[in-house]
Amino acid sequence: MIKIAPSILSADFARLADALQQAEEGGADWIHVDCMDGHFVPNLTIGPPVVKALKKETNLPLDVHLMIERPENLIEAFIEAGADSLTVHVEASTHLHRTIQRIRDLGAKPGVSLNPSTALSSLDEILPYVDLVLVMSVNPGFGGQRYIPTITDKIAKLRRTLEERHLWPIELEVDGGITPKTLPDVAAAGTEVAQNLVYEDPEMYIQTQQRILKGRALALRVAKHLNLSQVPEFNGSAPQATAYWAMASAHTARATDDRFRAERIRPAAKPTATTAAAAGNTATGASAARGEAACPPSCAVPTPPRRRAWAP
Repeated sequence: MIKIAPSILSADFARLADALQQAEEGGADWIHVDCMDGHFVPNLTIGPPVVKALKKETNLPLDVHLMIERPENLIEAFIEAGADSLTVHVEASTHLHRTIQRIRDLGAKPGVSLNPSTALSSLDEILPYVDLVLVMSVNPGFGGQRYIPTITDKIAKLRRTLEERHLWPIELEVDGGITPKTLPDVAAAGTEVAQNLVYEDPEMYIQTQQRILKGRALALRVAKHLNLSQVPEFNGSAPQATAYWAMASAHTARATDDRFRAERIRPAAKPTATTAAAAGNTATGASAARGEAACPPSCAVPTPPRRRAWAP
């Protein structure tokens, strides 16, 4: 399920309690808290005292993003203040593994973030130790920036890496320039958590965003997993969104069956000429019976099962 995490940075700081209530009533999943130090990024925002005040006013998890130098010096203070997850930048921590382990030892979910120009290869050694990866889709430091279009491919590459390495428990979050216009593309690329600026537009209702986001993303994901030749374009209606959820749920239930999972993960035996021909005839006949074009060899390659069931 795609999660929505409104950024408190774009709220009215004189009415933070009201902003938290608005997010809860609108159906938000997390509250995203951007903490900047004026050194790692050219802006200064909030610290542990504000996080502590936020924790008293909401039951939603606080997703705290540290855009600061030497984050290891403030990990304990932020977790004691109420951070449920704590994300640090690969560019800011010299001993990243130690920092991540310290966050986990203190009881919070550790996350790692990287700037738009930082290569995904910087995550190779730390991925098995984190619960969250946050991809910056703008240069950090200020809210309200435009989404960098090339980040969509970066998200897709990271999603493939997580699945190829069987790191399904890791959640993939995108931060910066997320609007109703950009949400569908980042969701289709594999994002599971979208941080957005819902407070800048009072009419931007979170549940409507979720409906559009889920429907558009599922149109692509269901097509990929079920090898459908065509999935109707999402028209923004609640009934069609529900239909997409039903299709995805049915597929996930099948994929999470133990026997089915074992068949998908186990390396396939090398086909002989006879079995390959038989398989080709069977696939062609099944496609013809459904009125579809024959599936090319690439689309028949199984993908690893997702870690959680889809649910509306």
